[in-house]
Amino acid sequence: MSSMSLLSQQQQQSAWAAPGDEANIQMPNILQGFQDRATKQCLVESLGNRECLVYAGDEQSRLYQKGANNQVLLDRLELASRALANVPPLIDSKKWSQASGILTGPMGELIRTMSDLASASANDSSAVKNDPLKLMMVQKFKTDLYALSAALDRRDGATALKYHQAATDDLVAFVKAL
Repeated sequence: MSSMSLLSQQQQQSAWAAPGDEANIQMPNILQGFQDRATKQCLVESLGNRECLVYAGDEQSRLYQKGANNQVLLDRLELASRALANVPPLIDSKKWSQASGILTGPMGELIRTMSDLASASANDSSAVKNDPLKLMMVQKFKTDLYALSAALDRRDGATALKYHQAATDDLVAFVKAL
């Protein structure tokens, strides 16, 4: 054997399992699955064999949280506000489709994020419907974004910049109201 093949063989052995190690294969308990299916509510099941993957009330694999995670929502809001700040240079250089892409891409979920933040700040899932000030702020921002999008479609730079400034002001006012 050449020294090269011995060297490669020694390198491969370091990745092999140690003597006595066994595979850790978990076999499904079919009888337990039938019993759980009859007594528990299934939230997620596999497509192939319709085995339930997550049951309601299973604390170890929680699918849903109680309420929104405020830090995640604030991070989304920050990313969207950064994306909004990138629109004026694109308007000035007449890159209409890229500016529209920012509105539908990085800012695509901004209205929902704002609504979730408004409801999370009041600790009530129906707070947006009950708080007319925050609802009005979200609606005004939404109207400004639609007007900005329409101005971009018409390739009207002056109007687009006007609605961009209005949307930015509305976003700042919303954040201060939180």
